[in-house]
Amino acid sequence: MGDALALLSTACFGAYCLLLKPLGKKYGAAFLTRKMFFYGALTSLPLFIITPWEYPLQNFLTDLPVTFNLLFLGLVASFFGFGAWSYVTEKVGAVKIANYNYLSPICTVIISAIFLGEQMTIEAAIGSALILVGVFFANKK
Repeated sequence: MGDALALLSTACFGAYCLLLKPLGKKYGAAFLTRKMFFYGALTSLPLFIITPWEYPLQNFLTDLPVTFNLLFLGLVASFFGFGAWSYVTEKVGAVKIANYNYLSPICTVIISAIFLGEQMTIEAAIGSALILVGVFFANKK
């Protein structure tokens, strides 16, 4: 089931990149990001009928790490990330930019080593090298 979901998410991301390219020529990156977040929130609202909100709202004022984490995820990781992706896709192109998405596991390995103190394994080093080679050849003309 997990492999099927991973494959489906890859197909959805590919479709997203291809659909974003012509829209990026017609609308700006900020407009597209704003619309994506609005319709994403709107389509998520029916889920609250199935699983209602249970987290007390007053905890956002008293539990500052939760508040800062939510703000970081909402503004920096999500809004800025999608906005930057829309802008770069508009400037460089969907196919070329999508190839750089494969650098994400390398960043994860490096950041986890720096901030979490995790050890670099031989598997991670080999995988990172293979990803770099693949991205190089995918972007080579």
